[in-house]
Amino acid sequence: MPSQCDQVKQEYEKIKSLRQEFDLEYDKYNKAININENKSKKAGEALEKVKKLKTEIETRIISLQEKLWPFEALPQKELKKQYEEQINVYRELCLLKTLSDGKEGIKDEEGNKYVVPLFEEICKRIRKNKDFREKTEQGLVKLRLTPFALSIDELVKAYGELIKRKYKEGNLKGEDNELLELDKATPVYVNENFKNLFYFPEWETKDKKAIASKGISKKEAIKQIGGWRITFDEGLSIVPEKGQAKTTKGRTSIEGGMLASEQFQLIKKQKEECWTPEDWLAFAISYLSKENKVIGDDRGTVYLERLLGVCFSASGHVPRAYWDRVNRRAGLGGYDSGDSYSDVGVRSGVGGF
Repeated sequence: MPSQCDQVKQEYEKIKSLRQEFDLEYDKYNKAININENKSKKAGEALEKVKKLKTEIETRIISLQEKLWPFEALPQKELKKQYEEQINVYRELCLLKTLSDGKEGIKDEEGNKYVVPLFEEICKRIRKNKDFREKTEQGLVKLRLTPFALSIDELVKAYGELIKRKYKEGNLKGEDNELLELDKATPVYVNENFKNLFYFPEWETKDKKAIASKGISKKEAIKQIGGWRITFDEGLSIVPEKGQAKTTKGRTSIEGGMLASEQFQLIKKQKEECWTPEDWLAFAISYLSKENKVIGDDRGTVYLERLLGVCFSASGHVPRAYWDRVNRRAGLGGYDSGDSYSDVGVRSGVGGF
């Protein structure tokens, strides 16, 4: 029985042979359409052969790519499914626009355009990341395709519309599958401090408080990472409280009960990236669309999820996101930088793509 390497070589040679046959048949087709006699019949026959060969070549290429796919914990078919689900929900909520070149994409507040990343391009990027295979084996297998260039207001509006629609359908559920009540006037509360954010700061401990520094503006952040942010995470609907951390192949999930700066240092140590409000809203939208559940919900308390990928420019508070059962809505707010409560967790993922 041939080895896997031999099988790959054989399949590659077969594709090369079919490509040569395709080129010959395509030449026949071109000649046929230039001959007057029996033009329609001969051209039709040649075109049919060309189409069949094209289909077979594409099928074999996909099969070969799957054999060469290096991420066993994240099958390529599953990754493509996640990609298509997120693009479809963005399209459904009118977050995607048809750009002047006819492609789908988004625009930032200054009108700059950012085309939706192709699935093939994402595959190329993750192949180049030397740490990604290990991260998938540690459980970070959920694609987060964030339309980062969109304003927070646009994403909040889309999330609010989806929340109201799910509520009307009787499909707005919490972590425990219980139907949720809703403040229909304000389905998503946003603290005014979210109008003045710095992105990707460093968090340090000073006088028993978390202090942020070195942040950049949203405009600078877009220049740095592009209009779309691609990360991978665990896909948890609620992050671990104190005492709930799990270790998978050397990676320990980050739990509550710490200062924001302590959580930040652990994220950095594990070569991961902190979430922004855009990441949280993108996940909230895709998760609610698919599961009919909100994220950041805890029946027993208002569970807070820190967003350490940003900091407030005029406040000492730490940005957070949550679902509030008392006020019946999602929320983006801030909290004291000195707290280390057990129910204040954090989200992160592997990025750099």
